[in-house]
Amino acid sequence: MGDRFAEGSWARVRLLVHCPGDGRRPHSLDEQGCRVQITSGGHNGSHSVFALYEDADLGFGRYFRPDELEPIPRP
Repeated sequence: MGDRFAEGSWARVRLLVHCPGDGRRPHSLDEQGCRVQITSGGHNGSHSVFALYEDADLGFGRYFRPDELEPIPRP
């Protein structure tokens, strides 16, 4: 996972138009731009980073491709 997506770090969701989702459920346009907290990475498959949504209305969390996330720098 590296320093880019360290556990506990934050990121913004930047969905890829051509990506249908992680195979468990499809992506939703409501996810675009959401802030998520990284909980783990290095999982098998293309969607290898798991993150929790800051906004609970979108659900608990989901798996993302690393290139679907934009790290939020620490202040």
